[in-house]
Amino acid sequence: MSPRIAIIGAGLCGLTISRLLECRGIDFALFEKGEEDKHLECGGGSVDIYKDTGQRALREANLLDEFLKSAKLGDDKLAIYDRHGKKWADVGGDDEHLGQGPPQIDQLVLKRMLLQSLPKGKIHWGHRVSCVELGPKRKPVLKFANGLTAAGFDLVVGADGIWSGVRQSITSCKPRYSGRYFIESRIDPKNAMYQYIMTEFGTNDTAILDGAKQVIIQRLGDGSYRLYLGISVPEDFLLVSPDLTDLSNIRRLLLSKEFFGGWDVKLKKVIENCEKFHIRPLYYFPPDALGWESVPGLTLAGDAAHASTPYVNEGVNCAMVDALTLVSEIASHGVEGLYQAVRKYEEAMFVRGRNLISESQKQGELMSHEDGPNAYLQAIQLGVMEGDGPAGFHRQVVYC
Repeated sequence: MSPRIAIIGAGLCGLTISRLLECRGIDFALFEKGEEDKHLECGGGSVDIYKDTGQRALREANLLDEFLKSAKLGDDKLAIYDRHGKKWADVGGDDEHLGQGPPQIDQLVLKRMLLQSLPKGKIHWGHRVSCVELGPKRKPVLKFANGLTAAGFDLVVGADGIWSGVRQSITSCKPRYSGRYFIESRIDPKNAMYQYIMTEFGTNDTAILDGAKQVIIQRLGDGSYRLYLGISVPEDFLLVSPDLTDLSNIRRLLLSKEFFGGWDVKLKKVIENCEKFHIRPLYYFPPDALGWESVPGLTLAGDAAHASTPYVNEGVNCAMVDALTLVSEIASHGVEGLYQAVRKYEEAMFVRGRNLISESQKQGELMSHEDGPNAYLQAIQLGVMEGDGPAGFHRQVVYC
């Protein structure tokens, strides 16, 4: 007998779970807090999709060929600059692997691909979960902010992000502030600074490091550039700063001496020409908080389970492996063995999540080191950052 599954959240994790269940013929319903017409308005930057993680999930979802058509071949290079505009080095593949990095895809494109692979009747838009309660026979009952309820599910999967409405019914663990904010913006081909960015930084990812301040530049598939301005500030930064809903106030603050005012003139000009900013504090789960007792009928996946800071760009792959592992265990155990399926999934997910969080913390600390590019590049050469993901993927340093 096939179980009936509710997935909460139509991000990349929830969509991947839904698609894998659809391919297995397992009944599901997907609930998303946002509205359909706005769901694809914002999708994040580009991500590397690795062969043994994200690509494996896409293969099982019968979407790998479609993904490869939309992806670009990654060159596995990261250019390192300082605040004066001086390029220090290229960090990339060794001689054997140079130019053979994993394929990259814009998160928005990947989200659209997964969304279009699902039957429309399976997705319920405008349903924000406020809480999950146990009903008759201890089956989960979903209560939504719009006043509606939904029941009759054998399992509810919270894939609803770092501020999950499902998590409170599973664990008391709460996200912890990292000490940093990311301020995101975008430079499109019509922008006055586009030609400078394209000439100076090209198609490679770029990190400009200056201790507690960083700028990450990433070219998207449509030719535009996404910028992430990293700053170390108190958690209440948004409350104590001037009105940051005003564009001129944001620019003025960012270009003050406290932040990027002492940077190279052209780099400051880029910030001056950014037209929109999205300001977000970075939170993560303490690695030792992953390990709660399984709750019958409930589980978590993706950021809802193991949110990390974004410094290793590996969260999407980790979430897609969560999806693949969970659905595989559900298919193997069936409705009678659902509790055992979730326990096996969570055991593996805890290990995977702890590793992701720890690696991203380590990478973030190095990128924020007071010695700037020098400390970061030395750490790579000394093998401080090792592993299969971006933090240690066949790394070599080529100084300029």
